[in-house]
Amino acid sequence: MSRRIYYGISVSVCMAIFLALGLAQTTSPITGQWTISGPVVEDRVQLSIRRYRPGSEMSSSSSVPMSQLSGLTRAQLGSATPSLIRFDIVRDAGALRLEGYLQNGGGGGNFTFIPNPGYANEMTARGFSDLSDENVFRLAIHDVSMQYINDMTALGYKDLKTDKLITMRIHGVTPNFIRDIEALGFGRPPIDKLVTMRIHGITPDYIRKVQARGFNNASIDQLVRLKIHGILN
Repeated sequence: MSRRIYYGISVSVCMAIFLALGLAQTTSPITGQWTISGPVVEDRVQLSIRRYRPGSEMSSSSSVPMSQLSGLTRAQLGSATPSLIRFDIVRDAGALRLEGYLQNGGGGGNFTFIPNPGYANEMTARGFSDLSDENVFRLAIHDVSMQYINDMTALGYKDLKTDKLITMRIHGVTPNFIRDIEALGFGRPPIDKLVTMRIHGITPDYIRKVQARGFNNASIDQLVRLKIHGILN
């Protein structure tokens, strides 16, 4: 049995156990608030997560596929009648159990994070040492899956730290984006350059537009400067 297949089975088993046990944790669980808003666009909704603790605040808002909201239906989301609901978002790093209310396409409530020990063990085996409870929570929120790490490793991006992986996911540095950039003649740029490109909206289409105007040798830094100053937008 391959390592990937074995890991997939272990993740499923661990998550099933922990979701069944609910809050059976030896340490204080990570909790916070959530809000959701419609309408459903291309089967996705906007989900915001907020966590407060002394001295710090964390918030994240993203478009999430309905298929990832286990136990929540479109009928519940769109109902004109207020309803109490519970649903889960299961990621490799752990699961969010969300409870609250919904009405007319929106609502909110509280969540509890249930970490997946199999994920942390696998990450530790791969050399990641900065796996505090908070970091595992952030890895789950931003869906840093083992598949994502495997894909980045296969592209040559090894020895990445937790914070770097999270930054890449936040800004949408995907394997497909990297392959597109490589196909346009930029090789495989450092992660910081890729993040900068995503922040400033340097898409493959924008690069093609610049190259079509005769700037075939423009560097990534030059592309960023052109975009910042609104040239060829």
